[in-house]
Amino acid sequence: MNTDETITTYLKLLGITNYIPDTSTTYLQGIHLQQLWRAFQEFSRIPLECQSQIFSFEYHYSELEKTLSIIFRRNFYIPFEDDPDALCPLCFEVGANYFIAQPLNYEYIFFITEVETDLNWAIHIYCNEVEKYRPYWEPFLDINPSEAYVFQ
Repeated sequence: MNTDETITTYLKLLGITNYIPDTSTTYLQGIHLQQLWRAFQEFSRIPLECQSQIFSFEYHYSELEKTLSIIFRRNFYIPFEDDPDALCPLCFEVGANYFIAQPLNYEYIFFITEVETDLNWAIHIYCNEVEKYRPYWEPFLDINPSEAYVFQ
């Protein structure tokens, strides 16, 4: 997959076709966290033309904004067109925001999984780590988020 195709490829995995994003953030309506996570797992297995990759997961509550955010990321580096020795970092992010009071048993969670040589092994490690924290985010799987988005 070419890096220019990431958003449209991910949207197709959600069943959204014939959509061409015109901004870096695409807001999604009627999509549950469970659908976002399932599509992200499929998306992460698609080889990407890039130099290196990092997957990350974040479970974060902002007291100021009264927002719980659950975010899946795939960061990667591609060479600049005019200077192939220099790398440009890009972030592909899928998130669900819930405008709620702080959940019970809240704990900030953030981790990264770096793809060293084997993409499939890194995805296996990443998905297992995300699933380890499922008890925190599972109550939100089938609830429509206040906002769901894809960003790159």
